[in-house]
Amino acid sequence: MLYRFVSATIIVFWLVMTALLIRNEVNPGGSGLLEIPVTHVLKQLFIHEQRSSLRIYNGSMPIGYLSMYPHTDPDSGARVLDLSGTLQFDLSGRRQRVSWDTVLTMNPAFEVTESDYRIKMHEPGDLLAEIHSRADHPLVHVRLTSKNVLMDERDIPLNQSGIEGLAQQFGATGDVLGLVQQPTTAMIRPVIHARQSSLRLGRDQRTETFLVTIEHNGQIYLECHFSQLGQALRAKTLFGYTLQDELLP
Repeated sequence: MLYRFVSATIIVFWLVMTALLIRNEVNPGGSGLLEIPVTHVLKQLFIHEQRSSLRIYNGSMPIGYLSMYPHTDPDSGARVLDLSGTLQFDLSGRRQRVSWDTVLTMNPAFEVTESDYRIKMHEPGDLLAEIHSRADHPLVHVRLTSKNVLMDERDIPLNQSGIEGLAQQFGATGDVLGLVQQPTTAMIRPVIHARQSSLRLGRDQRTETFLVTIEHNGQIYLECHFSQLGQALRAKTLFGYTLQDELLP
């Protein structure tokens, strides 16, 4: 179980790297007729500061939720995106629940300057990974606890060798090592697009939306519809999970 938890933690490291470097692709100059700058959608999120509450489905079965709250810090003026949620799944014949809290801090250009991740695997072991990184700092701080007992705490270089070293420290083999041994450049170039779209809410009702798409290596990882006020309404993922606003039919 510890191996599985650390494996998940390693994947989060890759997500941290992507989050810090996402500014490289955050404002593509699309040529499509309905294409709009991604920054326009982000501005709507932080102007209106709408909370989003989405149910996560595997097929028709609800398996968790995702909450999103974009807001501006009144003191620093930084853009802050709070994400939290839970996910339930079967693991080796046992029901497992994972919860997470993520805080991404951005400057006025929507560049991620700081990120905090808390990911907890509740049973067995109550394993918790806490990860903190800053765009201007070469190290990421990692803290692992189990049932409130400290297992490990260290600063790790935010690069391939640092992540690979942590994986080997905890006995990771096979697929996990294969993941972290991939060239870093293969993991840090998601392409994000936004365009005007619409979403059917009922038989005779349709609303105008912004459709944000995250693409990597030609595959669409996420498609998410946002309202004109910046509230997430519906999304689908490459992994088969769908998300939908709790109030939508």
